[in-house]
Amino acid sequence: MKKLYKAAVIGCGRIGALPVSLKKSNRPKTHAEAYQLNSKIQLAGLVDTDKNKLKLVKKFYPGVPIFTDPIEMLEKIKPDIVSITTAPKSHSKLICLAAKSGCRLIFCEKPISLSINEAEEAVKYCQKRGSKLLINHHRHFDPLVNKWKKKIDDGLIGPIYQGTAYYHNGFFNYMTHMLDLMRMVLGEADSVCGWYNKITSSEDSDVNIDGWIKFKKGTLVSIHSLTKDYGFFDLDLLGEKGRVTFKAFGSTKIEYQKKIKNKFYSGYYDLSEPKKEGKLRSPIQISINRAVSVLDGKSKQISTGQDAMVILKILLAFKKSADLGNKEIKLK
Repeated sequence: MKKLYKAAVIGCGRIGALPVSLKKSNRPKTHAEAYQLNSKIQLAGLVDTDKNKLKLVKKFYPGVPIFTDPIEMLEKIKPDIVSITTAPKSHSKLICLAAKSGCRLIFCEKPISLSINEAEEAVKYCQKRGSKLLINHHRHFDPLVNKWKKKIDDGLIGPIYQGTAYYHNGFFNYMTHMLDLMRMVLGEADSVCGWYNKITSSEDSDVNIDGWIKFKKGTLVSIHSLTKDYGFFDLDLLGEKGRVTFKAFGSTKIEYQKKIKNKFYSGYYDLSEPKKEGKLRSPIQISINRAVSVLDGKSKQISTGQDAMVILKILLAFKKSADLGNKEIKLK
């Protein structure tokens, strides 16, 4: 009988372990369920400080040991892989605890932290202890996103001049995903400018920011926030040869339009009817499967702690710009 990797989840909220109402084609939606559906994984432990939440979780995962203390779980279970799905302010501490326990791979929700110093400490500690650290910017793991990233890299739409981005559900929460997608496709950022938008914000602890971001290759992207329940996440890129739009609420879909001659006006150009690609799928299952493949030694480590620190620096630069009244902030 083949040996299974032991997995544990620290943080049993909506993304950690609590099931939500979704179509079967888009499940699993939680780390715990994704582990259960992977044939190489034994879900060996669930941790949360909320005892009432654990009572509910226990109904869905009977037989899985539950804990209120992550240290106790790490000592008793000694998992090979740990998911950290708690609030961002606790991420760095829990990453270090998991690495200290000898965990081989740590899979942490975004953002890696709210502090650069704490994020750097966690990354260095994982390197010191030999633990692989992956951050769940799930588009990084998605084959369809990577397929179209390569097409863009190969010049499908030529030099990219302008972009428009829409996000919802909090700047540090969901804009993290957008910045990771931008960085994948557009490269490193050069500067940012932002201003707070309290009209679209739902939480005082994570006020939305609108603005723009300029990339070293020359692309300028405008950023627009939406309310928490809007469910709209788009990155629209216009280049010399055409247009690609990454459309997503859960599962990324692609729309591509080629630049063509205008039928009515000589010397002007238009865009073709969009070609679409992408179907409903589970982003968390794709991410967990990739993490297991990294453990197997079959896939390289991507969306690393170092990548996540770059994203955090951009987030904090936007916040600094907004605090200073829309001042442009250069990124080092």
